[in-house]
Amino acid sequence: GTPAAVNRIIETIFETGYIEEWFDYDGDPHHFRAYVGDGGEVGPGELEEFRRVLASVKRLSSWLDDIITITKMDPGRRWFPCAGQWPQAKLFQY
Repeated sequence: GTPAAVNRIIETIFETGYIEEWFDYDGDPHHFRAYVGDGGEVGPGELEEFRRVLASVKRLSSWLDDIITITKMDPGRRWFPCAGQWPQAKLFQY
């Protein structure tokens, strides 16, 4: 069916990813989201290719709500400046 075809497209273009159907995220009927990538960079060309190929295989009654890229982050410490101008800005560790 359509979910399997879309998953094959995701795997072909992005190597890893999956779709999430509307009933799994409280979306509207016949809607879905695509999670793509393996933590690497996902470029605009890949996203455009995905949209183009997706349009040729999905049902006309199915609607793509979002394309969500999967990002891996180093578990090390991160420092983020809060609002304000440097050097007055405070740093918070997450």
